[in-house]
Amino acid sequence: MANRVRHLLLLLAGMSLLISSALLAEEKPIIWSGCSVAKQAFMIGLAEAYQQRTGIKIRVSGSDSTTSIRDTIAGKNDIGGACRVTLDTDPLERKAHQIPVAWDALVVVVHKDNPLENISLAQLQRLYRGELTSWQTLNGQSAPIELYGGSDRFSDEALSLRELLYHNPAAALQISHQVESSRQILQATEDNVNAIGITGMSEALAHDVKILRVDNRLPSYENIRYGDYALTRPLFLITRYKNQDRQVQKFVRFAVSREGQDVIRKQGTVPYAEAMVLVMKQQQQSGRASAQDLFRNRASLN
Repeated sequence: MANRVRHLLLLLAGMSLLISSALLAEEKPIIWSGCSVAKQAFMIGLAEAYQQRTGIKIRVSGSDSTTSIRDTIAGKNDIGGACRVTLDTDPLERKAHQIPVAWDALVVVVHKDNPLENISLAQLQRLYRGELTSWQTLNGQSAPIELYGGSDRFSDEALSLRELLYHNPAAALQISHQVESSRQILQATEDNVNAIGITGMSEALAHDVKILRVDNRLPSYENIRYGDYALTRPLFLITRYKNQDRQVQKFVRFAVSREGQDVIRKQGTVPYAEAMVLVMKQQQQSGRASAQDLFRNRASLN
């Protein structure tokens, strides 16, 4: 009898330990690191809403898309965030699982005293080919155009621009002032009346710069949603292929759910599935990441 009681107590103690371990695992925070655009556009809001809903804390930090994608694959963070597609040519990035959650606009920014209000897509193509070098051709002023852009060929904006302007990830961009971050692009356009650059809308709105119309369209919510603004790109959550972490899976399901998409919409960001025109354009223009594949990624979470 004493042996049975002892065995029962040991069993109960073991079960208590397992339950305690499970509860601790449930409370372990999720580590997210992603590009600053994804962070501002959707992730801060999603993290707050998810913690309120589940009690699970998500630690959010900023980096860039390339670092986020590769750190996620390497297991340095649980989930990443990116504003570009992964590179099929990179063996490491092929191990990433991308889930589209929202749309972002790239915006053309100039100094607030620059008289220019609108620029065409054709002019932007010429600008980044180095064919437009004087403001005389754009705003009538006799001054050199000082084009600011990312120095790394894998920078978020540079990769997005190659796709959006030329549909060619290897296209050469003739940038007169190469900098290390979007913040430096924005700082330059705040300070230099002859500066121009392109960066993510969520960051640009926090700076004292002028956002130009592109082909007479501003990057408003409705223009992005209906595909009327030319410079748009999807924003992604990044996980590792075959990642079986239950908390990671639960959060991603929340992000693409109706509740999660409502959170994104309330932040002024267009949810991915709400812009079907852009989804179809993406399918037509990109042989690397078709809309069918992207929706398959989302469907696999359900």
